Amino acid sequence: MTLSASVVVPAYNAESTLPDCLESLGQLVYPRDRYEVIVVDNGSTDRTPELAKAYPVKLVTESRQGAASARNRGVREAGGEVIAFIDSDCVVDPHWLQKLMSRFESPDVNVCGGRVEAWHPTSIVERYIVLRRILDQEKMLESSRAFGLPFIVTANAAFRKHVFDKVGYFDKTLDVAGVAHGEDADLCWRIQWAGLSLDYEPDAIVYHRHGKTIRRLFNQCFRYGFGNAALFARHRARFGKWCLIDLHPYIWALKALLKIPYAYVVTRDRFERAVPVCDLVSNLGLITGKIYGSWRWRTLVV
Repeated sequence: MTLSASVVVPAYNAESTLPDCLESLGQLVYPRDRYEVIVVDNGSTDRTPELAKAYPVKLVTESRQGAASARNRGVREAGGEVIAFIDSDCVVDPHWLQKLMSRFESPDVNVCGGRVEAWHPTSIVERYIVLRRILDQEKMLESSRAFGLPFIVTANAAFRKHVFDKVGYFDKTLDVAGVAHGEDADLCWRIQWAGLSLDYEPDAIVYHRHGKTIRRLFNQCFRYGFGNAALFARHRARFGKWCLIDLHPYIWALKALLKIPYAYVVTRDRFERAVPVCDLVSNLGLITGKIYGSWRWRTLVV
């Protein structure tokens, strides 16, 4: 029998993107009576709840802000055997759920992620995020990570419901000021430490709207740096270290600074000229996030 699924969509002030997301979920090639869509409104002040009500979805509210808290509410509300997550700024391929759920036909599969691609990248920053694989699922699943274990980003992830009974939910204490920092990595690490593995289905595709501005790029990388500090503080006893030092962002930032004038001299292509500028901004964001996170979490991550 076809497995049942619950698709959880956390949404906060998502009126500009949620309709496209829900439209795509309504066109999935999967038996309609075997999946439900749960929109978790995370305290929106715009028309997000009103727009969600126009679609055949289950709308619930989570007053504690943060993606971890919203996803946990979705897990508690879910009736499916498998719980899939996407973000409210995503659009799914019609075969997304079908491809993802096909992996769970094997009883050995408990967690599976799909491919995350950019939704019509046009701006320089969007193209840069694709170039540097900043939100690339395959990159996150690579085993040669400088810190921690591979993990699956929750913009495109699915878990058997019993996994949450086994290892616990998303860690809501990683939501700081209503913004999640590393909660997907934390959950996936706990899953692997419990003896379960992570699977990947490249044909289960979600299209993500990347940030378009330099400011968004800096803030995104700042959150990654802050998340690194939060994760290290949480799990440093397991890794057997009292500090985490990674000089690569500093080296890349310095190289980018030196490349900026060179790029303006040797090329007229706007994107090629902008790449070292984006490299500088992204690495400064990562460094700043690590420094602030070190102070916030009383640890040393540089």
